[in-house]
Amino acid sequence: MPVAQLISPQALSERQELPGLVILDCRFALEDPDYGRCSYAEGHIAGAQFADLERDLSGPVIKGVTGRHPLPEPQVLLERLRAWGINDDSDVVLYDDGPGVYAARAWWLLTWLGKRDGVFILDGGLKAWHGAGFPLSLDAVVKPRGNLEGKLDKRLLVDAEHLHKRLGDPDLTLIDARARPRFRGEVEPIDPVAGHIPGAQCAAFSENLDSSGRFLPADQL
Repeated sequence: MPVAQLISPQALSERQELPGLVILDCRFALEDPDYGRCSYAEGHIAGAQFADLERDLSGPVIKGVTGRHPLPEPQVLLERLRAWGINDDSDVVLYDDGPGVYAARAWWLLTWLGKRDGVFILDGGLKAWHGAGFPLSLDAVVKPRGNLEGKLDKRLLVDAEHLHKRLGDPDLTLIDARARPRFRGEVEPIDPVAGHIPGAQCAAFSENLDSSGRFLPADQL
C-alpha cells in the first residue's frame, strides 16, 4: 500500500498557487468536537478547506453497533471528496495541529477509496507552518467539483469477528497506536473500557515524532 509522503512547510508554500492542489485542514479535538471548525474559522493555511472528523470523515454512530467514529459509507465519502475538488490526479495535502492522527485518518480514507498517489501530510502540522513564519488566511475556499473515480479496497478492513478468530495466530501482528498509559489501561479518558485487545503490541503514534512534532528520520523509525 502506498505511504503518504511528507511535505515541509516550505515545499507547501511553494506549491500553494498550483491549480490542482487541494489542502484539507483536519484539526479536531476529541474533548471538544467544535474545536477544529472554530479554529479553522480563526485562521487556516490559505487555500485549505475544512474536513471535520465527525461530519465528513466518519459515519453515523449507532449505539451498541459501531465504535466512536465509524467509517463513512464509501459513496458518501466519495461525494465529499469530490465536493472538495479532488480528482484522480490531484495533489492533496493534509494537516492538523497535533501529532498528525487526524490528517493520517484522512490519508487512510483516501487510500481506502483508491486515491493512492499525490497525497501528502504536512510534516509537523500547523505548528511547523507557524514556526516557519508562514501566514494564515481567513478566506473561504470553494473548489470546482472533482471527478475522483473511487476504487474501494476492501483488503484494508478487518471486522471484529474475523480478528477475534485470529487472536493467538502466530502469523498475526496486531498494533495498538494509542498512548502507552491507555494501552496499559492506566487511564481511559474517552472509551468505556480501558486496556487493549489481547495480543496487541503498543507502538504509540507519538513516538514516531521528535520533540517538535515532526516525523523521525526513516532509519530511526
